Amino acid sequence: MSVVVHDPDVVGDVDPEGEARDQVLIEEMLNEWTDEPQFCHDVYPESDGEDNADGPERVHTHIRRGDGHLYPKQTFFSGVAFKEAVVDYALRTGCNLKQYRYDQDKIGFKCVGNDGKEEGVRCEWQVYAASLPNDPMWKIRKFIDKHSCIPNGECEMFKVPHIARLFVDKIRENPEFYMPAKIEELIKEQWKISVTRNQCQAARKKARQWIEKEYDDQFARLRDYAAEILEANPYSHVEVDCLTEEGKGQLLVALGRDANNKIYPVAWGVVKVENTENWVWFVKNLKEDLGLGDGECFIMLSDRQKGLIKAVSLELPSIEHRMCVQHIYGNLKKNHGSKTRMKPLLWNLAWAYNEKDYKQHLEKIFCYDTVVFNDIMKTNPMSWCMAFQRRGNYCEDVDNNFTESFNGSLNKAREKPFVAMLETIRRLAMVRIAKRSVESHTHTGSCTPYVALVLSAEHKFASLAKVSTSTNGMYEVRHGLDSHRVCLKSYTCTCQKWQIRGIPCEHAYGVILDKKLAPEDYVCHWFRTSTWKKNYTDGLCPQRGPKFWPETQLPAVFNPQPPEGEKKMTKEDKKRKKGVNESPTKKAAKNKKRIMHCGICGIADHNSRGCQKKAKASQSVLQPSQPEPSQDLGRKSLVMVMRKLQLELPLNQTQKVRFKKAMERLQLLSSTTNNSVIIADSIHEDDFLLKGHGTSEVDGELLATVCGVVTHVDKLVYIHTLRARYKPEVKDIVVGRVIEVSKCCWRLELNSTKDGILKLSSMDNDVQRRKTYVDELNMRNIIVEDDVVCAEVGCIHRDGGMELQAPSHKYSKLEKGQLLMVDPYLVKKNNHHFHYIESLGIDLIIGRNGFIWVGEHIQAENPMIVDDEMIKHTSLETRKSILRIGNAIRVLSNLGFTVTLEVIMETVNLSNMENIDVYDMLGSEFHVLVAENEIERRIRRA
Repeated sequence: MSVVVHDPDVVGDVDPEGEARDQVLIEEMLNEWTDEPQFCHDVYPESDGEDNADGPERVHTHIRRGDGHLYPKQTFFSGVAFKEAVVDYALRTGCNLKQYRYDQDKIGFKCVGNDGKEEGVRCEWQVYAASLPNDPMWKIRKFIDKHSCIPNGECEMFKVPHIARLFVDKIRENPEFYMPAKIEELIKEQWKISVTRNQCQAARKKARQWIEKEYDDQFARLRDYAAEILEANPYSHVEVDCLTEEGKGQLLVALGRDANNKIYPVAWGVVKVENTENWVWFVKNLKEDLGLGDGECFIMLSDRQKGLIKAVSLELPSIEHRMCVQHIYGNLKKNHGSKTRMKPLLWNLAWAYNEKDYKQHLEKIFCYDTVVFNDIMKTNPMSWCMAFQRRGNYCEDVDNNFTESFNGSLNKAREKPFVAMLETIRRLAMVRIAKRSVESHTHTGSCTPYVALVLSAEHKFASLAKVSTSTNGMYEVRHGLDSHRVCLKSYTCTCQKWQIRGIPCEHAYGVILDKKLAPEDYVCHWFRTSTWKKNYTDGLCPQRGPKFWPETQLPAVFNPQPPEGEKKMTKEDKKRKKGVNESPTKKAAKNKKRIMHCGICGIADHNSRGCQKKAKASQSVLQPSQPEPSQDLGRKSLVMVMRKLQLELPLNQTQKVRFKKAMERLQLLSSTTNNSVIIADSIHEDDFLLKGHGTSEVDGELLATVCGVVTHVDKLVYIHTLRARYKPEVKDIVVGRVIEVSKCCWRLELNSTKDGILKLSSMDNDVQRRKTYVDELNMRNIIVEDDVVCAEVGCIHRDGGMELQAPSHKYSKLEKGQLLMVDPYLVKKNNHHFHYIESLGIDLIIGRNGFIWVGEHIQAENPMIVDDEMIKHTSLETRKSILRIGNAIRVLSNLGFTVTLEVIMETVNLSNMENIDVYDMLGSEFHVLVAENEIERRIRRA
């Protein structure tokens, strides 16, 4: 159709309605117009005159391969691809499919969901695919998409390889997380299919085998990997020198400091062994790549590894090579392990900024122990003390703990195979640099955050300084009787701290505050934000996967296999080997509650079944060492409790009968052998036994001199007294009362033979920093005498003394409650000693030392912060709840029952059910009721 425009100059017949008709036709065309379909680049374009040589025309659907959908005439490249599609269908629907045709060119599956339920009932679903001679493409020839069954979580075709295929990528990324139990849980949760734990274990093993094969292939292409590094980062230096035999290897790392005093990874390499030759190779490459020359104006900090020291002296003779104080302390600790004050004295010597402080700290060490002093002088302290460091480098590090920190972040990388380990280290370094780049380029201050942190720590001390002005920009700064000369023009101070660190010391900062100057103007350029941005302007470029590595056509690297029968490398073998005197891992394993001892010979680490002296077991059977006193009372303990109650409470005749019957019933319910004795009881004697504490031989008979439990350790027999004081163990939760505030510590009474020491440095603080003398002055604002404190046993000395620690806010001063004391043997070691009774709003802390705290629930706060505005009065209802729980604990202690949260709450509920007032809970009637209720509780538990 054509639309003709009317020309008024044309003479002749003209359709007067033509123009209107054309407008109507245009409107109809616009209404009928539809937009063309969107062009997609993953759809094959159609061409005219093109024959389908592979058979009939392919059916086009919206279904994508791998999404779990099947349709008639669907094509596949192979039978394996068809099987994978059926597996995806089974995962999507959860139906129980089974393969019934196994020919080379014909495969079929059917649903067996209804099989075995009723005779003659079966599901109609079926799919069949084949590759025919005239149509070689695998195609679905028959498809009955109709289910009459209900999925029940069973799928016969879901085998181990399918599970391995689903989780191989996840296991590669996080092998420790995807364990068999987790895989079983995820399959049940995501696909509603039930698999066995053995299937998941086998699947995980197969996936690990596939991953190891991938890593072996990558190791064979190690030279291609090196080419990929150079292509992605052209200015990098990569060397590949392959081994010809199996070896564990050592990781060498070189790190630097950025303008914010943070770690900056520079270089890393893997060598077979840490010796002089390999260190020379590493230092030489570092020297050439960084242009260090002979090392002039540079600093290197390391341990005393002999190969490294020699390599540095050969390649960088003019470098300032500092020794790590942490390693020096580790060497001194070998011979002076019991010298607890040696550590702070040594570190204070290392942190001395001038020669006067250096001599003063040396004198303190000499007064402390002359042997320690002589050993320290042998290490040449001038080589690691800050007072003798070169000026102008502005680096105050005296230890290489930042290197150990970086090595600690590579623990997961060490567990991986060689190429995967290098990739993990590279990726961690790339991400570290990228995050720091964002942080540095978004920082708005003129100096880095490190400067602000240092100056904030000095602010209070600097504000107290008294400044006197002199000429030539010099000032005299006084702190008490101590005076320092400060020059703002030359950036110097008598204490030398400003010259070494590059940031104003507390004396210079005092002058800056007095003159109302900008502290940022007196910070060296190394700590400026502009320098920080330059550090992270360029970073590591991302690398491609093995599929895209360049092919160098170089010979493949031989991957040496371990000999037959050789023990596989464990996770511990991959970790960095710590020195004998190095600090242990922070997340140490939990201490065992008891040590296994043989019941026959008493020797540790084996039981009676594997004892070589089993033949003598019939003559003398010894009990395991260190037994916990039984919570069930024997006959003699029953007599002891009844005598105690008769002395403390006036029991009438009825109550005596009821109580005696209840205690006898508890004795029958006891499931453990009881060896309790009272004074003058006879102890089974053996000719070879050694008499220990609590025993005495009278007229040839061994008698008990105290009340307790008979305990054997090897050939020694002694009485474990029930009323004994608390014997501490590491990681015990204890509650104590402060009896003295000493220098930098508090002394606590813990119901033990020795008092506990809680150091100021062991208190939790939001800002991880060293405690200063200002914190020492504020100690009484935090905790004073007679305050109650909750803490954790950190270490135990040989004399029985213990050091406490408060690693988090929940360990702090306890307020608004009452402190109770029970016998320590009534408190068993448990995973949870902190309890919050939400219904009553009460905090309950059961200390292992027998001190129990019951108080109002208060949110855990920083113990170093004291806020008087937060003090509120405790309500009357809360006070009654505290008293009720406290009286319940007192009753349990009188009866000799183990004090646990479960028993305490049952006692409290019993008092509420019997409508017993708080003040009547300590009466004789309630004691008898609690004993009778204990019988019912133990019967329910049994």
